[in-house]
Order: sequence, then C-alpha cells, then structure tokens
Amino acid sequence: MGNSITYHLANLASFAGREGRRTFWLWVLAIALINIVVSIGLSATFTASAVGAAIQGTGADDTTAIEALVLREMLPNMPTMIWAGVAMSLFNCAMMAAAFVRRLHDGGFPGLIVLVPLAAVALNLWFQIEQLGQIEELLQAALNARSAEDLADLQRDAGLRGLVSWIPLLVVAGFGLVPSKSENRWGPPPAD
Repeated sequence: MGNSITYHLANLASFAGREGRRTFWLWVLAIALINIVVSIGLSATFTASAVGAAIQGTGADDTTAIEALVLREMLPNMPTMIWAGVAMSLFNCAMMAAAFVRRLHDGGFPGLIVLVPLAAVALNLWFQIEQLGQIEELLQAALNARSAEDLADLQRDAGLRGLVSWIPLLVVAGFGLVPSKSENRWGPPPAD
C-alpha cells in the first residue's frame, strides 16, 4: 500500500497514462481509511458531549427524552458537521480524480467519464449546503413527529438526495473493476 500512496501523491495532477487495478484499489482503500478515521473523530467529538449532557439532563431511564435532548444538543454543531462533510467530499474528489481517469484509460475508456461522478458529487454538495438553512427546521420536525407516517414524510424528501450520493460510488466501482486491456491509445498495460 505504501508504494501506491507514494505513486498517487506524486501523480495527483497527472491525468495521462494508465493505472492498474491493484494500484488504484489500494489508493481507494487508503482514501477510505482516511475518511473513516476523520468521520469517527468528528462523530465522537460532536456526539459525546451531546449524549453526556442529555443523560445528565434527563436521567438514564427516559430514552425518549434522552433522544430528544441529544438532537437539541447536537443542533449547534450541525452546520460544522455539514461543512466537514463538504470538505471531505472535496478532498475525495481531489485525491481520486486523476487516479480514476488513469484507471478509465487502462480499461480503454475516455477520461471524460470522470465528469459523471464529479457532477453527482457537486449536486450532493449543493444539497448539503442547501440544508444548512433548514437543519434546525428539519430537526424540530423530527422531534415533533407524532407518528411513523410523519417521520416517513421527512425521510421521503431525503430519498432522491440519498440516491444521488450513490452515483459516484457505483461509477467508480463499475469502471474500476474493468480488467486492463492490451496496449491502447494511452500506452502499454501497467505493470500491476
């Protein structure tokens, strides 16, 4: 994995040539591990204090009250969490764009296909930023939901947004698994 990381860091802006599956997927794994560590760190930081305050404020036995207070305690941190998600998405795009183009070239595909996942990420970022102004309203609606139907109505609106976030993953996985072709217009097959 070390060689893959070194190679990719040296070629972050190099869209020319080809990249083998092993090198590509080791890089994807490294980026995924970074995302996991950052996500756990942010989640632990923002939720630990909210959960602690909720338990102290309600008593450990009243789970419904604890859940409501946790949401109220987390509300001030939600914009920071959304901006952290935006930053991580931009980081992922910067780290993956050139590698994915080279991987596309290895499968004999044009690098412009990279625009599909980038457009989906851009749309998803717009969705996230748009939520900044609505986050308090959405959390209040969740807190005040009186039935499963009320919660289902809230979740239905998030369905399309959730589907859009899968597009980059499916495109990268689909094209990333295509086996190397023999020599093509982007050069000879990679060594790995």
